[in-house]
Amino acid sequence: MRPGEAYIGHAWNPWFLQGTKTLAYELLDQLGHAPDAVILPTSAGTLLLGLWIGFNELLSLGLINKVPRLYAAQAQGFASLYEKIHGDYVREPARLADALRVSNPPRIEQMVKAIRWSNGDVLVITDDELLQSWKFLLRRGFIVEPSSAIALSGYVKLRENNYLGDDEDVVIILTGSGLKYIDIMSKI
Repeated sequence: MRPGEAYIGHAWNPWFLQGTKTLAYELLDQLGHAPDAVILPTSAGTLLLGLWIGFNELLSLGLINKVPRLYAAQAQGFASLYEKIHGDYVREPARLADALRVSNPPRIEQMVKAIRWSNGDVLVITDDELLQSWKFLLRRGFIVEPSSAIALSGYVKLRENNYLGDDEDVVIILTGSGLKYIDIMSKI
């Protein structure tokens, strides 16, 4: 950067992660305990890392006795975290999850640690899977953007593959207003 310029991107801003960590505190406040698993849309990793920081702080304070498994749902073609953990995954890039199109997340190594240390995993979601979840949510009054619906797709995939038990407490994070997609919603 040149003198007088400032970087305004949130991916490297440490204070942004301090803000997103409050989601862990909110979940504890609302549930009264830590969930068994949290499924979230993931791109640059700021929400994932914020949850990781928050739950670890709660653990160190003795307010919870475990960190939930964190499951990162990524759009096909933009799954750098998946590739870092599981190896190459070359597929046609998803078109619907426009807010998740980050090919080279700056905190990828930290993201890998958060997934591994929480005993979670990464899921790759196709446009077809995302579209089904988005329709499901819209029909139930959840006006979210397609990139947000990817978390529900992750939940469906985890359930289908028996990674989540029937008695587990699972939180699906929905982010981003769908109101900016009214023209597309009217067609589906």
